[in-house]
Amino acid sequence: MKQTVENKRSEEMDKKVTMTVEETAKLLGVSPQCIRVGLESGAFKFGTVVKMKRKVYVIYRSEVEALTGKGRK
Repeated sequence: MKQTVENKRSEEMDKKVTMTVEETAKLLGVSPQCIRVGLESGAFKFGTVVKMKRKVYVIYRSEVEALTGKGRK
């Protein structure tokens, strides 16, 4: 049976351990900048900021899902 692009993308998302700033912002209903500032200030505990040449935001899907109650089914 052929998989649709949408189904394949859904399966790939289920395998991901981390989320992007944009995915997290959409799920929480806030702006991406709010997520960045919250992580940098330590207000949000579901991820961290790694400062290299530029900042890298690491957001743990399981922590966001625990916070929102929107876990995997």
